Amino acid sequence: MGRQVWIGGAAIIQAGVIIGQGAVIGAGSVVTKDEDDGQIVVGNPARPTGRKTWWLRQGLFPPPAPAYSPSRHSCACIC
Repeated sequence: MGRQVWIGGAAIIQAGVIIGQGAVIGAGSVVTKDEDDGQIVVGNPARPTGRKTWWLRQGLFPPPAPAYSPSRHSCACIC
């Protein structure tokens, strides 16, 4: 599942399905196949109704989270 994916209530996503970055899954939808980046799908089975291409063009996805660092200094304490 990509970043910034919006999933409506009671939506069902079948096992093994890949949801692209920035996709929107409508409430109550049943997703049975892979969806592209920025795709908007609704229904049973889920069918494309549009795309959110402006998200992709403007680079509005947040940067990935930094790696976990247990301590920023050399002491043995838990900070």
